[in-house]
Amino acid sequence: SRLPVELVTALAKAVTLGQQAWVAARTADSWLDFKPHMEEIVRLRREEAQLLSAGGDAYDALLDEYEEGAKTVELTKIFAELRDGLVRLLEILHGAKNKPDGGSFRRPVSRQRQEQAAKWIAAQIGYDFARGRLDETAHPFCTTLGPDDCRILTRYDAGNLQSSFYGSLHEAGH
Repeated sequence: SRLPVELVTALAKAVTLGQQAWVAARTADSWLDFKPHMEEIVRLRREEAQLLSAGGDAYDALLDEYEEGAKTVELTKIFAELRDGLVRLLEILHGAKNKPDGGSFRRPVSRQRQEQAAKWIAAQIGYDFARGRLDETAHPFCTTLGPDDCRILTRYDAGNLQSSFYGSLHEAGH
C-alpha cells in the first residue's frame, strides 16, 4: 500500500526488460548494453526503498524482500565474525606451496554431472527436494510459490562447473 501503482508498473517493466537485456549483453560480453537497464532498476529500487522504509533504513526495507526479517546491523555482525577466519584462510592460501588455481572448476563437465553436483550440494545444506525442485535458467534465482513449493534455478556451462555449483549453493541457501 506504500507503493504507487506507477512505481510498481515501472519496476516490473524495468526488471523484465533488464532481464532480457542482461541475457543478450552476457552473450555479447557487453556491460555497456546492460548498463542503462541496471541504472534504471537501481534508480527505481532506491525510490521503492525510500517509500517502504517509512523513515527507517532504506536498505533494510529492500533486504526484507530477499531475507525476511534480516536487518543490516545483524548481517554486519555476521560478516564481521566471518572476516577474521576468511582473512586467515586467504593468508594460508597465499603462502601455500601448492596454491589452488581453480582448475578443477574449469575442466569440461557435462550438464548431467553438473546437475547431479548441484542437487548434491543443495541436499547437503538441507534443501528439501520433497518440497521443491531444481531447474535450469539463464540467471540463478530462488522463488517460493507456497509453503511446500520452493524452487531453485541455476545455469549450466560445460566449461564452468563453478557457475552451477556456487549458483545452486547460494540459491538453496535461501
